[in-house]
Amino acid sequence: MAGVRPLGALGPVAGVKPRGPRWVAALWTAAVGFGVEGVVTVVVLIMLTPHYEPAPGNYGLGVALAMFVGPIACTIAAVTVTWPVLLLSRWSARRRPRPETWWWCSATCVLMAAAGSLTLGVVCPLLLGVRPDAVVVVGLWLSLVVFASPATLLARAALNRHRHVASLTLGAAAVLIPSIVLQGAGLYAVGLLRVYEYPKVDQGFMLGTWSDDNGGLLTFTADGKVTADGVAEYDFESFGEKSGECDGTGTWTFAVSDTEGAQGVALNIPGCSYVTDVWTVGGSQDHPTVHQWMGDPDIGWYGLDRDR
Repeated sequence: MAGVRPLGALGPVAGVKPRGPRWVAALWTAAVGFGVEGVVTVVVLIMLTPHYEPAPGNYGLGVALAMFVGPIACTIAAVTVTWPVLLLSRWSARRRPRPETWWWCSATCVLMAAAGSLTLGVVCPLLLGVRPDAVVVVGLWLSLVVFASPATLLARAALNRHRHVASLTLGAAAVLIPSIVLQGAGLYAVGLLRVYEYPKVDQGFMLGTWSDDNGGLLTFTADGKVTADGVAEYDFESFGEKSGECDGTGTWTFAVSDTEGAQGVALNIPGCSYVTDVWTVGGSQDHPTVHQWMGDPDIGWYGLDRDR
């Protein structure tokens, strides 16, 4: 009889379509799920941050933007990702016919992720005249599966009359996030993860050639001379756009860096306004870099690595 759920069936009742409010609840649950995924990801990154050199950027502005943009992005993801997967899963199950189970929904999500990764990783590059990269396509596919599956399954549970799924999701996050923080603190406490330290610098550490990825070279010598060959120049008012190249010889001395805990190196090369400044020595003891901002801190920094 239509409308009667067979004993043990995991999917929706045959012949009964979900009503509007249930779809709204499902999409709301998916948005909450995406939000929890985002928060957990941020917490994990924050716990790992002390292990690496601080990246450039305005973190306060980033947090403010995330609080405003995050809910909107989660809602858009719920509509554009979760909704199509749920519709396709239910439609394909009815075509069989068979119950629409959680693993059927998961398989549909995997297939949709494959279609999305092919579109983003193959079709779009070809339209732009760029050769597709198989590694990028596989990475996109795995990322989409990991990103979309939990929220989609939560939305499916809400769609199939499982009440309070969104509340349970928030409750799980309230337990999971402190757990991640405690585990991260434990890893640092026992020494499995170490807090980042800037390289210990002396004169011998700086001597030799430092290079960027585009042929730019800085050569430091023991007599306090430094030679620049094709080192990029940036205009601090052009938001990180390259304004020219520095070629010439000048002097270098140790100086106080703007970055707390790091050693600075002051360069003075006539005719090079950008290069003539205090550079920060970062990276690691084995793989050091010298870098400075490309104008505004939100743009990032320009750096050179010491040649081995």
